[in-house]
Amino acid sequence: PMADTITDVDVIELRKKYPEHTFIAYVNTNADVKANIDICCTSSNALTIVKNVDNDKIVFLPDRNLGGYIKDRITNKEIILWDGECNVHDRITVEDVIKAKKAHPKAKLIAHPECKKEVVELADAALSTGEMVKYVRESDAEEILVGTEEGMIHRLQKEAPNKKFYSISGNFVCPNMKKTHLEDILEALKEEKTEIILPKEIREKGKKTLDEMLKYL
Repeated sequence: PMADTITDVDVIELRKKYPEHTFIAYVNTNADVKANIDICCTSSNALTIVKNVDNDKIVFLPDRNLGGYIKDRITNKEIILWDGECNVHDRITVEDVIKAKKAHPKAKLIAHPECKKEVVELADAALSTGEMVKYVRESDAEEILVGTEEGMIHRLQKEAPNKKFYSISGNFVCPNMKKTHLEDILEALKEEKTEIILPKEIREKGKKTLDEMLKYL
C-alpha cells in the first residue's frame, strides 16, 4: 500500500536535508510518519493546504502523482516530492484510457489525481473521490468513465442511478481496500478485539498534524 512507500526514518532524514520546508503528508500514511510531519492532508484539500500554508518551501509526501498534480498548479512555491505512489492508480496507462474512450465515446472521464500525469491530462476532470460524488450529481453526462478504484462505481451508481458508469480498466481493484469486510467490523465491535494501541508520543504528535489540517477547511 501507499503507506508503506515511506517510513518515519525517511521523514527524519528528509527533515535534515530540508530543515526550512513545511512537511505535508497525505492521510494515507502510517501514524509514525504523521508524527514527524507538520500537516496532514487528503486528496480533496491537499491543493488548498499547499497553496495557503505560510511557507514557500514544501515537502509533499508520499504520492508523487498527487504531488506532481499540485506542483503543476502551484508554480510559485518550491515543492519537493517523494517517490511513492498508489500502486492501483499508478497502473492506469494512456493506452487504458484510449481503449476505454473508444469503447464508450460518449462518456466523460473523471480521474483521481493519484493517476499518472499523462492520464490526468486526458480526463475531463481530475477529482478526489468526494469530488467525484458531487460531479456525478451535477453533471449532464449520461455516461461516465471512472478513473479510480472500481469499488467507487457502486457509490456513484447509488448517487446517480440513471447514469451509466464504466471502469477504465477491467482489473482496477485495490486488494488492500478489500481486506476488511462488514462482517470484520461487526465482529471487532462485538468482541472489542483487534484494538490498535499507539505510543502516546506518536498519538499526540500525529493528532497535531490532523488539527493543523482542519485549520484549512
